[in-house]
Amino acid sequence: MRTIPAPCLAALALAACLPLAACTDQPATGVGSGSPTVIIVGKSSTDPYWQAVQAGAAKQAAAEKFAVEYEAPASADDVDAQDQLIARAVAANPAAIAVAPIDADKQADTLKQIVKSGTLLVVLDTKVAGLLPLTTAATDNEAAGSLAALQLCNRTDAKGTVAVLADSTDDAVSAARVKGLQQGMQANCPNVVLLDPVYADRDAATAEKNAKAALATDGLTGLFTADELSGVGAIKAVEAAKAKTVLIGFDSGKDQIAAIRSGVMTGAISQNPVGIGQQAVSTVAKALAGKSVPREVDTGFYWYDKTNIDKPAIQAVLYD
Repeated sequence: MRTIPAPCLAALALAACLPLAACTDQPATGVGSGSPTVIIVGKSSTDPYWQAVQAGAAKQAAAEKFAVEYEAPASADDVDAQDQLIARAVAANPAAIAVAPIDADKQADTLKQIVKSGTLLVVLDTKVAGLLPLTTAATDNEAAGSLAALQLCNRTDAKGTVAVLADSTDDAVSAARVKGLQQGMQANCPNVVLLDPVYADRDAATAEKNAKAALATDGLTGLFTADELSGVGAIKAVEAAKAKTVLIGFDSGKDQIAAIRSGVMTGAISQNPVGIGQQAVSTVAKALAGKSVPREVDTGFYWYDKTNIDKPAIQAVLYD
C-alpha cells in the first residue's frame, strides 16, 4: 500500500466537491482522561480499499494525537458481523465512532443507537436516509458516474451499445454510480444504447461470466464496471476474448492498475480512500475542539488512465 500523502482535492479539476452545509448540533461527549479514541467500523478487514481507509485514519490520528481503532468483518457483505462490531464499539464509549454501513437501509436503526448513546457518529462512504450524524464523509457517486459517462461518450464516439456491470442490487454506492452513469449518458450521448445493469452479487466468477456475455452483444462499443470486483471480471473476459472495446472501471487495485497500464482497461474513476480515513478523524478533532464541521464532506474522485496514472496526485489516491 502506498504511503504518499493524500493530495489537496482542489488540485484536480475533475474532483467533485460539495458546499459546506449547516453544522451539527450533536454534542461532543465520550472523551476519557487520555487521548480521544475514534473507533472506525469499516466494511472489510481484508479489502485493499478499506486498508487504505484505515491507513488514512491512522495517519490523521497521529497528527491529532488521537487513538484510532479499526474494526471490520472479514466479508464486505456480513451485515450481522458489522452490527456486532458496532455494538461493541458503543460499549467501549469512545469519543467517536465512524461507520461505513454495509447496508445503509437495513442498518439505519443500528446507527441511530450510536447517536442516542451520546457518542459522536461519522458516517463513511455512503449517506444514510433519516440519520443525523456529526458528518458524512463520502464520494459523490452520482457525479462520479456522470464523469464515467462523459468518458464513455467521448471514447465510443457517442455510438453503439454500452453494457453496465455492477456488484450487487442492494449496494447503495453502486446504485448511485449507475444512476449517475445513466443520467450522464442521456445528457451527453442519448443515441448510445445503454443496457440495463447486470449484477454479480459479490461473486467474482459471476462477474467474469456477466462480462463475457456482455462482450457477445451486437454493436457493443463500451463496458462500464461500477466496482472493483466487476472491473476485474471484465478485464479477464476482455483478455480471454482479445476484445477491442472501451472498458471503464471504478476504484483501483492491482489488477485494474495493471490493465490500464497495458491498455486492456481504458481508464477508471478513483475515489480517495486515504482521504476518507483522514476525514473520519479530522472531523471529530474539529468537533471536540468546538469548531464547526460540515454536515457533508465530499472526499473527491479522479479520472485516471495511461496519460496521468503516474502523476503524484493520482498515485496518492490509488491503492494496490
